[in-house]
Amino acid sequence: DVRVSNCRGGCGVLDAGDLHHQTARAYLQQQASGSIMDGLNMGIILELPVILPPLGVQQQIVQDFEMLQEECDGMRALYTRKLVALAELKASLLHQAFSGEL
Repeated sequence: DVRVSNCRGGCGVLDAGDLHHQTARAYLQQQASGSIMDGLNMGIILELPVILPPLGVQQQIVQDFEMLQEECDGMRALYTRKLVALAELKASLLHQAFSGEL
């Protein structure tokens, strides 16, 4: 159960794979006015059918992305804490080494 939309409302960047999908290819061939698509223009591109996954799949993709984003944020925070701890350990070891405590 896929949806077909177009770029009229703004679809961002089209991947080359989007243009090779059978629905898009059929549309482009239908709109072409020459053997090399002489008549291809922005109006035709804006009406290009774009295949969208079902809404449930789109929502799952967003949830997965948000979960991964949270994990990345957590790892970034952990990495920052580890760098701070490492800098503190280095300073402590240098202090101990130069004060003869090692």
